[in-house]
Amino acid sequence: MELLNLMPSAKEAIVGQVQHPKSYQRIQEIEAPKPKPQELPDAPKQAPTFVKQLGPPIQCVEGDNIYLEAQVAPTDDNTLTYEWLVNGRPLMKAHRFVLSQDFGYIALNILYCYPEDSGTYTLIVRNAAGEAQSTVDIDCRIDGVNYRDSLHPGSLQRIKELETPQQRAEPAPEKPKEQPQILKGLPPKFDVVHESQTLHLEAQVAPVDDNTLKYEWLFNGQPLKASSRYRILNDFGFVTLDIDYVIAEDAGKYTLVISNAAGKAETSCEFDVERLKSILSDTAHPESLRRITEMEQLQPAKPS
Repeated sequence: MELLNLMPSAKEAIVGQVQHPKSYQRIQEIEAPKPKPQELPDAPKQAPTFVKQLGPPIQCVEGDNIYLEAQVAPTDDNTLTYEWLVNGRPLMKAHRFVLSQDFGYIALNILYCYPEDSGTYTLIVRNAAGEAQSTVDIDCRIDGVNYRDSLHPGSLQRIKELETPQQRAEPAPEKPKEQPQILKGLPPKFDVVHESQTLHLEAQVAPVDDNTLKYEWLFNGQPLKASSRYRILNDFGFVTLDIDYVIAEDAGKYTLVISNAAGKAETSCEFDVERLKSILSDTAHPESLRRITEMEQLQPAKPS
């Protein structure tokens, strides 16, 4: 069997001939550079005019729906602006006032009218060439079905009296302060105060209605130090000091001083503290101690 070596070759490396001459010609026409179109100068602005005015005066009652409409020209001027005025002032923004504008048609819809909406409504349209305006008067009256007279004149009068600002009463002049007094003083001295017992000191003072009255406890002439063992009470002229678990260091002079702007008064108490014995030598049962002593005495020897 013989093998044949075939080497195919193209007629041309790139096919450059146009297969559709007409299409090629059309493509060249489309892709050819085109001259820029000449910009036309802006047409002169036309001053706005009202084709249809707002209309004659309107009379209505409270709660009515009022619809104001007008038509203006030119309709193709996108620079045209419009403004609503009420009695010469810009219309306030509220959900009751619905504004609309569409190709020269301008409208104001007042959903429900109040008496305070009465007045002259003016529509002003403007552009660079000038302005125009149209006005209409609206008179809104109170509906007769609304009863504004009180059905209870007596109650209305009472309400007015309650809502009338009351004159503040002048504060009464303060009474002169009464000088403090000790109605019941502390006991001058305690005979015996044992260590670990509770001590109660009390006194009664006047005046009881003076909120500026100050109370101070002194110990040996110095302010009483704060401690968990000290309980102080002051209740309408009744003053007490309780000392829980008295110790030897508590011995001394205790003074209660009361004072206000008119003066001061004081009362004192003094006591000593008898210490607890560290060893108890006294018997709690004397008869038993005597019997034990007899039993422990040496007995004479018995004869054999």
